[in-house]
Amino acid sequence: MTDLVVITDHAVLRYLERVGGFEIETLRAALAARLQPGVDTGAGAIVIDGHAFVIARQPGARPAVTTVIKVP
Repeated sequence: MTDLVVITDHAVLRYLERVGGFEIETLRAALAARLQPGVDTGAGAIVIDGHAFVIARQPGARPAVTTVIKVP
């Protein structure tokens, strides 16, 4: 049996952009705009539309959304 191919996250993003016509940077900017008020308050997670956007903070680095979890 041959090994099954792995599709990386990078490849999926490029597919969405180049084949699907999805504008990743536009989505990134829209999410940042919606999340920034919560980030400014120091929140560790921000719930929008039933999903928690988890914020990581490292000394000397900008806050970063590291994952999104569906809230039950």
